[in-house]
Amino acid sequence: MTVLGLCPDWESWDPVKPVENATEAMQLADSWLGIPQVIAPEEIIDPSADEQSVMTYLSQFPKAKLKPGAPLKPKLNPKKARAYGPGSAFS
Repeated sequence: MTVLGLCPDWESWDPVKPVENATEAMQLADSWLGIPQVIAPEEIIDPSADEQSVMTYLSQFPKAKLKPGAPLKPKLNPKKARAYGPGSAFS
């Protein structure tokens, strides 16, 4: 998924800082996917947020096009890295 390529380490973000996390993700979506922030980060993390506002924002993602030059990064997990072929422990 494109959005995950823009912030592949989202799982390691500090859960105690939800506004900062939502702000970063929403800024990346705005900058690289052209998805305007029609709802504030503080609102989108609020469990009592207006459902229609949240859905309006999220509905923009499936049709979004990644802009050229986007800083896509693969998710790296050294514990899951494997090498196969001659000379590897897994061949």
